Amino acid sequence: MRGNGNQIEVKMTNDSCRPYLINPHRTDKDAAAGFAKAVFAAGDVAACLVRWDGGERALGALAEELSPLAARHDVALLLEDRPALAVSLGLDGVHLSDGAASCARARALLGPERIVGAGCGRSRDEAMRAGEAGADYVALGGNSRPGPELAPFAADRDLANWWAELFEVPCVLMPAKFGAIADVRCEFLAPPADYWAGHGDPAQQFEALERALRAQAKAA
Repeated sequence: MRGNGNQIEVKMTNDSCRPYLINPHRTDKDAAAGFAKAVFAAGDVAACLVRWDGGERALGALAEELSPLAARHDVALLLEDRPALAVSLGLDGVHLSDGAASCARARALLGPERIVGAGCGRSRDEAMRAGEAGADYVALGGNSRPGPELAPFAADRDLANWWAELFEVPCVLMPAKFGAIADVRCEFLAPPADYWAGHGDPAQQFEALERALRAQAKAA
């Protein structure tokens, strides 16, 4: 995943949806770094969103630690709602939790080559506004903004599939809850925190996710 003049380069693997990570450790820097290192090495990660509640200094330290690792694994490293910090750290871009509202300001700060993604919740209208505002991707589903809107996995999936069928701007499915992977037709999938919780090794969980996405692509 890379920004490219208000477009985005989407590398598809056997026409499958690609994994996009949201950091599930929002206050523990060491846990967040360990999670990312394990998963980056496990497979094909398109992007990693660092969603953080632990203060800007700790966020900056975490991003500086992850940045060379992400570059080595060709993972786009994004911050949530902090475009100025993303620029100062030389990161790949931002994910905006207010949809279209901040797209123009973020683009002015980041320039055309970095990624500006827009979290649009479960709103089709907001997604269309974000696409018109030049977002490199739209994220749909209950977890695309902080404070998830709870909805069944299938409902969030169908919303993301609606976008992917009608629009060229890539879509990240960010469901509030996780469910069995079937009929996911958008470009990227970001599992919520409950996918990772209580399952031990995150690398093994990621490998299981990749297997499920590949099996779905093969069956399609």
